Amino acid sequence: MFYFLIGFLLNFIIFKLIKPILKKNFIVFPNERSSHKVATPSGGGLSFVITIIIILLINGLGNQFSSNYQSIFFASSFLGLIGLFDDYFDLPTNIRFLIQFLVAYWIIKDSNFSNSAIILQFLIGFVGISLINFFNFVDGIDGLLAGSMIVLLSSSIIFLSLSPVFWALVGALSLFLIFNWSPANIFMGDVGSLFLGSIFFGISVNAGNFENMIRILFIASPIFFDAIFCIIRRKFAGENIFIPHKKHLYQRLVEGGMNHSQVSAIYILSIVFLGLINNFYDIYLLLFSSFCIFLFGIILDLRFASSFK
Repeated sequence: MFYFLIGFLLNFIIFKLIKPILKKNFIVFPNERSSHKVATPSGGGLSFVITIIIILLINGLGNQFSSNYQSIFFASSFLGLIGLFDDYFDLPTNIRFLIQFLVAYWIIKDSNFSNSAIILQFLIGFVGISLINFFNFVDGIDGLLAGSMIVLLSSSIIFLSLSPVFWALVGALSLFLIFNWSPANIFMGDVGSLFLGSIFFGISVNAGNFENMIRILFIASPIFFDAIFCIIRRKFAGENIFIPHKKHLYQRLVEGGMNHSQVSAIYILSIVFLGLINNFYDIYLLLFSSFCIFLFGIILDLRFASSFK
């Protein structure tokens, strides 16, 4: 609770300080791919990135914060700051992927896989880049990513007995969600979504063993199912999967008539459900529950979402 409150209050102060700068320099205007209708400042994720950096420095990297978790936060903060440059300058795709790979390797070299074969580290790095981008993909409507990450972090902290410093990020995100919930008056931008994707990757590869890593990943399966199957469908439709689009399930649910709050709540509550299953039951029930969520997503797609074409 102490770290949660520190994260919440510190982020409130930082958010108030940087919001005028963001409103002046990081305005996002609606376009054909947007799920929003009014110009809104972006880059709000900078507030919780700065919050975490300050808390790390104040904490002094003390005894309760091991080196692998230091790498998670510092590598993720670096990626978040690169995301801020991307928000402003629109970096080339190859540069973004290179930096993401380097950050993933930074996390891997201080993880449980640091002594693994090079080919395995490469494959895990590919998974890391995928996770980072999946988180970036779902940051398209109000409250979805921030709310989902609050649940993912809370469940992971409890299940893996992570350092209480992680609660500071939960607190910071809880403050941000107040301003990001529909109708949002600020977006987190790449600085926030890339940071959170990297944090989640870091938690996954430091889960202690392979089963725990799979458990943590499947708690987030509503996010990954959306991203993965959207990519597959676009590929089979002959589309360039690297071109921005508006075909994720959550986007098509909004186009189909649901509002941002309803769609975000569906995703968040699905992750709450999977988190509870994971923390109280075995992995087999978690996998079955995740499959049920996948079937629920198909029903939503068929009955409530706009056409994929």
